[in-house]
Amino acid sequence: MTDLRLTIQPKSDQLNADDLIGRSLTIKVSGVKLSGDADQPVCVHYEGDNGKPYKPCLSMRRVMIKVWGDQGAAFVGKRMTLYRDDKVTFGKDAVGGIRISHMSDIDREVTMALTATRANRKPYTVKPMAPERGEPVESVDLLTVLTKGRAAAARGSAALTAWWSSLDRDEKAAAKPVLDSELKAAAATADQAALDTTDDDFPGGRPPSAREDTTAGSAEANADEGSGLAVDVIAWADKLISDLPFFTPEQVEFLESDRKELAKFAILKATDIDKARELERAIEAVK
Repeated sequence: MTDLRLTIQPKSDQLNADDLIGRSLTIKVSGVKLSGDADQPVCVHYEGDNGKPYKPCLSMRRVMIKVWGDQGAAFVGKRMTLYRDDKVTFGKDAVGGIRISHMSDIDREVTMALTATRANRKPYTVKPMAPERGEPVESVDLLTVLTKGRAAAARGSAALTAWWSSLDRDEKAAAKPVLDSELKAAAATADQAALDTTDDDFPGGRPPSAREDTTAGSAEANADEGSGLAVDVIAWADKLISDLPFFTPEQVEFLESDRKELAKFAILKATDIDKARELERAIEAVK
């Protein structure tokens, strides 16, 4: 076979968007270094890079930090898929650029707001990669995980959300089919049953499932008790954005009507308006 791709490779010391014309490239990180270049300060070396590392742009560096953290040494051994985005512009011209479509070491899509122009931010989504063949997968005690999940679902959507947030990546991957096929419906049924009863201690009535639970499954609710100013609203918003794709319509409705959640959102708007807008877009996306 005559591979014509060899005839169009740019002469460069880095991976270029033109290297990805007509294809994507999945890389395994072998090292991350700081280059000292203000415009391209990070060099991501990968297996088989032939001395042409990937130098991510500012937006893609933000994606990598969002997904994998801010310590480059921790990236080694992780994988991501790169592709050419023809819509990337320089000035008014569409010149193409390298973007990340998939990343390893996540169990679901990660969406964040990235700056498209100075006055415009758009959601950007990275998808999870399947484990490599032969890659070890931790065993999960699924029976114990689902026993706790069913108990949480019986208490309603708020308890189910707290249970889901307490799971690690492998537990979530194992429990996801049952979450979708059984637990969400069970939590919705519990929520509806609660709506048939009013709470005299709350003006207008409030579902018992929405009260501060005193069980071990709602430790987060108890931790939030007290002054709303004590709540780390940024961490709350990031966690909520991450969990929203798994919310039922009833959970979203509760989120938009619960006074404690609304108070946190008000603090978030006063603290970080961009994060508040990102949360608003995430909520709209699941409606």
